Order: sequence, then structure tokens, then C-alpha cells
Amino acid sequence: MRSKILLVSHFNYSKAGSIHGPVHTIGSYLTRQRIPYTYLGYPLYVGEKSIISRFNGIKETTKKFGGSLKLPLPIQSLYETINTLNFLRKYKNDLVVAVDPLNALATICAKKIGLVKKVIFYTVDYTPNRFSNKVINNLYHQIDRFCIRNADTVWNVSHRIVEKRREQGIPDSRNIYVPNAPSIKVGKPLPASKVDRFNIVMVTGITHSPAFSMVINAISELVEKFPKIKLSLIGAGSYEEELKRKVSNSKLRGHVEFLGQLEHEPLLGTLPKAGLGLAIYTSDYSWVNYGDSMKAREYLLSGLPTIITDVVSTGEDIKSYDAGFVVKPTKKAIQNAIAKLMQNKNVWENKRNNALKLAKDQDIDKILNRVFLPLI
Repeated sequence: MRSKILLVSHFNYSKAGSIHGPVHTIGSYLTRQRIPYTYLGYPLYVGEKSIISRFNGIKETTKKFGGSLKLPLPIQSLYETINTLNFLRKYKNDLVVAVDPLNALATICAKKIGLVKKVIFYTVDYTPNRFSNKVINNLYHQIDRFCIRNADTVWNVSHRIVEKRREQGIPDSRNIYVPNAPSIKVGKPLPASKVDRFNIVMVTGITHSPAFSMVINAISELVEKFPKIKLSLIGAGSYEEELKRKVSNSKLRGHVEFLGQLEHEPLLGTLPKAGLGLAIYTSDYSWVNYGDSMKAREYLLSGLPTIITDVVSTGEDIKSYDAGFVVKPTKKAIQNAIAKLMQNKNVWENKRNNALKLAKDQDIDKILNRVFLPLI
């Protein structure tokens, strides 16, 4: 008989709906395995209700509850903790995968009073400075330390978080690397002959961010050398309409297409048509250093050589496999990497093959079969 499994996480959302994150990847894995589970999701921002979704091995049902009003952080955190405890009191579960310290805290407390048998604390991001308020930031890290000491297993989304957990005294037997990797079963790479090598795809929020400006400026200077170059932007943001006007009145006209915000399945169907992917991050936010780029993982799954900046942990895997270029977050570095892939088809094909190999080797189904299935 299968264990009762609960996934509990916060989630972000856009106009296209809930944004696909690590907890959704685990849910999709359980669905493919026909393993029943329940997902309890709390929105990060105002505008969306909490979600409870159940998969019984055959079909999935989802409903929303609560209001969209966002309370002050301490009150909101208390409300979510109490709600999770009440849920577990009503529906006891054998195994919980809790994403982020607050959700892990609630489920570990539930374990201590006999409502849960095992807790997996899944760290999908980490930063020394989560909050600007020193008191709240210190409390956050105290909760984090409590959770890693009391969870049965600690999953970490990046090698850098694994190393941080090791420094914090977590033994390797409980300190597990579970990246943002997708399943190769959802990948739809096209034959190389059907790919537009000069089409660059970038999944991004279209804002005035330094990263976005670097990309636009880099491509502007490549148009004359590579007249077939095209930038496909997937996403939306406050800068979108202004950028469209600027593009229509510049030499980038005809070289940039705006695909808007895409839901996850259409996104995975669009990426394979491109020739390379951009995952450009700057060090403006400390959590980026410990992160794992989901969009880069999905580029690799689609066979896209990936240009990624060295501030994010995913670059270490891309460099190890020679599946793209790991560059400094500068216009010149991004520009040079794009040019190398466009001017030499052999280099592009080699890195494309390596990208597919990396995606296959870090297939999330393979990883979860090893670290999750034995616990169920």
C-alpha cells in the first residue's frame, strides 16, 4: 500500500497562472508513477488564493481556499503554520516534502506530535540575507537550522547549498542534491536539422533589469555580423510595451519577437525550436549565488546550448559538461559567447549534444527513483 504523501510549498504566479517550480516537478513525478499525493500551496504575493490539489492515482482535483489579502509577515506565517497543522490533524500523512523553512517547521512540529512519520525539508533557495531586518533574518536562520537538524532528510537544489549544509554539520547521508532538473519524459528536442541555430530564446521578466539591458545591447551589436539573428522573449513585465516601441524604431526591428508569458507545457513545446538559450543573472540578489536555474535546465532538456552567467550554481554543471558557455555578467562576454555559437556550426552541434547528455544524466525521474522512491 502506498504511503500518504503531502507536498507543501509557497508558489509564485503570473498572468498565465501558477509558475512551475520544484514542488510541481515532484508532483509531476508522482503523477507519472501513479502515486497518490496531496499538494498544499500558499501564494507568495497578494492576488491569488491558497491551493489544495489531490491526485488519487487516476485523476487530479484542485480547489482554492482563503482570501487573497496578504497579511503582515508574522501574522501570515502564523496563519499558514496553523492551517498546515490543522490539515495534518485532519488528514494524517506518512511523508511530507516541505519546501522552505516555515513549511518545514510546521510539518516537523506535526511529526513531533505524531501527525507525520517522515519529513523531507527541501531547500530550493538559500541566502545569508533573506530579510533586511536583522531580527527577522536571524529568526529565519534559526528556524532553518532547527529544520535541518530535525528533518529526516534534507534535499538541496544546488551543489552550493549542499556544501553549506555540510558546513552546518549535516551528514552526507541526509544531505541530498536534488536539482531543478526536469524529466526527460517531458522533453521534446527537435532534430538539429530542424532547429534555427540563429534563434536565441530568453525566458525572463521584461523589466529594466541590468541583465536584460546587457542582452539587448549585446544582440544589437551582432545584427550586422549575423543578419539571421533573432531574439525570442518569453515572459512579461513593466518594460514590455516601452521595449516594443524601441525595437520597432531601431535596427533590432524584425530581430525580436515577443511570445508573452507561456504556461509550462507550451513553453516546453516552444524552446526546442531555438538554437541557444540565455540564462543571464547578476549578483544583485544574494540568493542567486545559491540557486539552480530551472530555465537553464529546461533549455538543456530541449537541446539548447546554454549561455549562463557564473553567479548561479547551475553554471558549474554546464561548464563540467561543456554544454554551453559560462560567462561574466557583462555585455561583451555575452556577445562573444553568442558569436562563437553562431559562427561555428561544429561548436554549436557539440555543445548541443552535451546539453542533451547533461539533461539525461540529471533526469529528475532518475534522481527521485534513487532518493525518494525508497522512502515511499
